Amino acid sequence: MGHDHEEPHESARVDNRVGWVPLLTSYALVGAISIGGRSANYLQDELVHRRHWLRKEDWLEGLLLGRILPGPSGVGTGMFLSHLLRGPLAACLSLPFYVAPGVVVATVLSFLLFNADRPVWADGVIHGVAASALGFFCVVCIRNVPTTRKTRLGPVAALAAFLAQALLQLDIVVIMATVGLVSVYLNRPKQIKKESA
Repeated sequence: MGHDHEEPHESARVDNRVGWVPLLTSYALVGAISIGGRSANYLQDELVHRRHWLRKEDWLEGLLLGRILPGPSGVGTGMFLSHLLRGPLAACLSLPFYVAPGVVVATVLSFLLFNADRPVWADGVIHGVAASALGFFCVVCIRNVPTTRKTRLGPVAALAAFLAQALLQLDIVVIMATVGLVSVYLNRPKQIKKESA
């Protein structure tokens, strides 16, 4: 007896069901909130988890491509994903929506921080932005907790990195290199021992 088989879900290679306004709005949102240089992760949250426009495999493909291209990996990832969704025009149009919010925020903050005659209300704005950045950082860390559980001593490594930076004020590059190397060593693939005949 014949059965109808559904084809496995393929990546949305130019999916015209994604509207221009939601697409560009999503990129502007990610550009505005992606604090700390982790914009590729924010793209995953927005396009994969929240909007369900792409699969995690699509995001991973874009992330890998973004890492090997020159420039920030978030920009390369974002352009690849928008190309998947609406083609080359989307990749061109989404770039300014993705980059402009960060440029505006950086310009405003630079003016407020380095202007000698800073108005009184500016200190409140700076403290508010700092608190928001800390809040976003905490949310991202909490979302990544399930990933660290899958690695050997993942939560311990994350806690050690936090304590080394927050309490000991060690250099972040040294911390990341040390924790990264230890984590790679602890999570190396185990060799399968051949049974002797």
